[in-house]
Amino acid sequence: MGRLPQYLDRCHRRYGDRFTVRMGRFGTFVYLVDPDDIRSVFHGDDAVLHAGEANAPFLGRVLGPSSVLCTDDEVHLRQRRRLSGPFHGGSIAQLVPLMTKVASEEIE
Repeated sequence: MGRLPQYLDRCHRRYGDRFTVRMGRFGTFVYLVDPDDIRSVFHGDDAVLHAGEANAPFLGRVLGPSSVLCTDDEVHLRQRRRLSGPFHGGSIAQLVPLMTKVASEEIE
């Protein structure tokens, strides 16, 4: 991970709960630390806030262009609906014993 976490921690201490970081060819990023600020982004206007557009140049290479994290608008909604069943709390809870078993085996 390198020194990025320490750098961001220093920026947070110096500039507060909202700060902008310019990372050369990677672009400009706005960091929000306050939970209320983060919540307001997640509840913001989908027509204005396009996380998929921002994520696609980086995550799209690994996750693919149709990933829920790399899409916006109707495509994003369609992908999100597809995942709502398998990632519902009850569905994940049923997998906990299997995940625990696999993790334990890997640790051994």
